[in-house]
Amino acid sequence: MRMRKFRGEGAMKEGRCTVLGCKGVAKLGRFCRRHTNQYSDQGAAGVGSVDRRLKRLYVDAVYRRLGPQPRGPAKVGHKRQVVTDILNELQALLDTLPAAIDWRRLRGASSKTRAQQVLRGIVTQRGTKAAKEILAAAAGTRVCPKLHSSKRYRVSQVARSVTQLLRSREVMGILGRPIRITLRCRGWYAKQELVKMIEPVFDLWLRDGVQKSIELEVAEASRARRLALAGVRTETRTEKRTETREARVGTPVDPSCASCREHGWRFACAKHNTAEEWESRWR
Repeated sequence: MRMRKFRGEGAMKEGRCTVLGCKGVAKLGRFCRRHTNQYSDQGAAGVGSVDRRLKRLYVDAVYRRLGPQPRGPAKVGHKRQVVTDILNELQALLDTLPAAIDWRRLRGASSKTRAQQVLRGIVTQRGTKAAKEILAAAAGTRVCPKLHSSKRYRVSQVARSVTQLLRSREVMGILGRPIRITLRCRGWYAKQELVKMIEPVFDLWLRDGVQKSIELEVAEASRARRLALAGVRTETRTEKRTETREARVGTPVDPSCASCREHGWRFACAKHNTAEEWESRWR
């Protein structure tokens, strides 16, 4: 791209975009128009957003911990009462939000108002699952490793994961035709206000051992996925429990036998390990 030259002291100066490999023109700043929007959205220019597949693993892991019956590794560090208190706290926050405003009239509104309207729109569209989905999206993205260490980038990623839950909607236009409108939350201050409202709800919960259990679960799932792609079959925990249960069938335990009690009440001694006695106990 040919660089434009201006003559005179009052002329506007232009230069190259400072992002490596970009040939765009930067006007009165460091970035071109495309990377300026990217810096506004993500807090960093030239760096992509969090990987979708990786973020999905962390979001799903948090969502399982917020459910009524966690399964598998989700039982690690899971406290039902703590989760209930977190959901109730966020639900109380969502109930106190102001009434919904027409998205077309939010032009020029404050950052806090836009952040509140984003949450109000999610509650209207998602219904009773809104609090759980907002918590899962925000906490999962918070735990997910980022491509950039900037605080602005981390805050922007959490806010974007929440705003992506808000779908566009159709309204009737001037000519009687339906128009799709979207509530955008691209400003940095609006994202900061959004994170300020949500983050204190789950911050202490993540620090209390939950974040480590999520990382271990995702690491185990990623390892199993890599081995499956390589053609290596690994035994799951369910298969191991089944094999152990089958191996223990036919080993009766006599409560009056001291040798059986020494084996932890699960394995019988050589004297009482007979199939006939086992069948007689279950008749």
